[in-house]
Amino acid sequence: MGFTRALPVDHGPPLLCPLIEGCPIHYVAYKGRHLMGFIVGFDPNTGTNMADIVIFTNMSNVNGVKNFGMQFHADVEYSEEAKPGTYHFSGRA
Repeated sequence: MGFTRALPVDHGPPLLCPLIEGCPIHYVAYKGRHLMGFIVGFDPNTGTNMADIVIFTNMSNVNGVKNFGMQFHADVEYSEEAKPGTYHFSGRA
């Protein structure tokens, strides 16, 4: 992406992409699956890397039929480790 600016935070590593709306991310879903998404909001006053995100899904439903859609998640934590329920930037974790 070319961004090198990091945000000061109270905990965790500095971010490679500025924490702004529209920044592409990967959300770690169950069983470690990484889903493409974007940051849609965050509160810069918290001093954390938590963000509101939208992710794009393409998983099979219970009948084995592919199901495409979007999911919105609020207050998702950033993690450099691939922990389910967290996000990271493309090329990390």
